[in-house]
Amino acid sequence: MKKLIVTGITDSAQLKIKTGTLQFLQDANAEAFQAVIIAAIGPTYSPTIVYKLYGVINSGTGNSYTISAGAVFYGGEVYLVDAVTFTASGAQVGVLNVVVTQYTTNADPVTLTDSTVVNVHNIRKIVISAGTSGSTISDFSAISAFSFYVPAQLNLTASGLATVSGTYPNLKINVPAATNLYPALYAGSVTVGNVATGQDFPVTFPAALSTANYYVMGSIVSDPASTDPTSDTTTQWTIRARTANGFIMHMQERGAFSQNIEWEYIIFAK
Repeated sequence: MKKLIVTGITDSAQLKIKTGTLQFLQDANAEAFQAVIIAAIGPTYSPTIVYKLYGVINSGTGNSYTISAGAVFYGGEVYLVDAVTFTASGAQVGVLNVVVTQYTTNADPVTLTDSTVVNVHNIRKIVISAGTSGSTISDFSAISAFSFYVPAQLNLTASGLATVSGTYPNLKINVPAATNLYPALYAGSVTVGNVATGQDFPVTFPAALSTANYYVMGSIVSDPASTDPTSDTTTQWTIRARTANGFIMHMQERGAFSQNIEWEYIIFAK
């Protein structure tokens, strides 16, 4: 990285700042940010893509944009993005532009020693507005969500163990049958409502299972509209008549109560 050697600079041997020195310091700071972010993005990095670092989320719908403040990385540079609300008309979409303004608090404009008046304190931001698709550095819809690059180091290929396939972040875990002793076969729910004195609830699978030899794990769940969760707990259930096509769940209440419940279940092969 770029570093100034300052050991020889003293009160009696002072350094006169040149344009190149200021550029050197500015480049050193920018290059450090570039290196860290590009390494985190990984081998898919492209200088033509706008990467969202944080924020910049559109909560609007259709042609109405309500975009939160945040920051993006584009062309090796970090840009802040101000919050904005606008409506695109006709064929317009949200587009991104680099806009330069000046820092004017005791700064720009600056009078140089030759009396030239210039602006040197640039504030570079990306501004999102309505515009023609493809006419600027990027359409809003083309922004890429920033995510850390994860090297392919999880190679679980030893005999009898799970393996990993696919490309991050779309990874798939493949578990050999020998190590997955009780695989899940199906899951579902039954709307019960109020339980009668004793009531059967037939459960039919949409497609026949490969076996009728399975476990049934279930839970009683209060309906969101239930006003008496205590009464919802006054039930018990049993399973019978298991086949590859379904089973019967029998539910009984333990007293005269009014329930409003569902029964959720998951099937595991034995």
